[in-house]
Amino acid sequence: MKKSGKIFSAVGMSGANDDSMKIGKKSAKATGRTGSAAKRVEEPVLPVPPRLHAAQLGAQGGAQKQDAARRDDDAQAAGKGFEAHIGGLLQSCDLEFEAHEAIRRMFLYGLGIGIGVGLIFFNHSLSLSFFIGACAFLAFEATVYGLLVVTSAKRIAAIEESLPDFLSMMASHIRSGLTYDRALLMSARKEFGPLSKEVNRAARETMTGTPLSDAMLAMTGRIRSETFTKTMKLIVEGYNSGGNLAELMENTSLDMRRFGSTRKEIAATVLVYRLFMFSAACIGAPLLYAVATFLIKIISQTKAKMNVNSFDASQAGLPLLGGASSLSPETVFWFSLIAIAIGAFFSALAAGVISKGKESEGMPYVPLLLAVSIGAFLLFTYLLEAVMGGFFGRV
Repeated sequence: MKKSGKIFSAVGMSGANDDSMKIGKKSAKATGRTGSAAKRVEEPVLPVPPRLHAAQLGAQGGAQKQDAARRDDDAQAAGKGFEAHIGGLLQSCDLEFEAHEAIRRMFLYGLGIGIGVGLIFFNHSLSLSFFIGACAFLAFEATVYGLLVVTSAKRIAAIEESLPDFLSMMASHIRSGLTYDRALLMSARKEFGPLSKEVNRAARETMTGTPLSDAMLAMTGRIRSETFTKTMKLIVEGYNSGGNLAELMENTSLDMRRFGSTRKEIAATVLVYRLFMFSAACIGAPLLYAVATFLIKIISQTKAKMNVNSFDASQAGLPLLGGASSLSPETVFWFSLIAIAIGAFFSALAAGVISKGKESEGMPYVPLLLAVSIGAFLLFTYLLEAVMGGFFGRV
């Protein structure tokens, strides 16, 4: 019995030891997991290596360089755009000049004129001399640019006017059996004016091997006309698609004649509005400014004779005499001249838009409106002083 009890107690102790060992292993595993998790949580965040900061700085510097390069490209594109615009005007005027050479000459001649005019007034005041010289420079540049625009507009108008007759004549030559290049050359008549020169150039290109479509499209690059460009593109598309070129040219010529007659009817309809704008710029505005200038002169002279200041005039019930001291007759005179000139300029541009839909069409009226409006202002001022000056005393 004692032996069996010892055996059972030994077996129980061994089982307890096994259970304690299992519990110990589980607790060890659990503590191992928690320890590894704690290690993962407590790991410090590593700093960004210096080379990453350098890369970021390099990327920022590259972006700044790209922005600067983009701005330089935009500036160069703007300069090239202006040069291309001047080059197009020169081609439309049929002037054999390079664009950059024309711009250089315009700048140098304008600078010389500005310096010469400024030196005339150098003895009066340095600021006045600089201002008048700058105005002379700007006036020269504006005059040259205006002449280019006007000449180009006149040449384009002549080409558009003779284009229907040219298309009709070329269609008749093609129907008579001539080849396209020969028909193009035979259609270049002197009565077509500027168009005959362009047609001769295109005909020579076709005779030297240039396709007809390329030669006709090349004319659109030398003539800055939307109507001419659309007409040539329409003919080229019909030719490339295999259509009857003679019939296409004849129909295009008829459509252009109808469009021209419609445009003339519209111009006759809006003639009243043009006359109203011209009368307002040449008669209405000069008369109003002449009256204002005359009144300021009378008020200033009356105030000088009465020898009163603004406070005394307001106390005496004459606020008109008190408020005239801030304006001198000379200031009002020059302000009136500038305002009349600006009004005449924009009236001419508006007349061009109303009549033909382009501001450039009003440029030929600018010199005439300026001369008439300023002359009317001086005439009205003289008449007011001569007729009304006796009632208020000579001014």
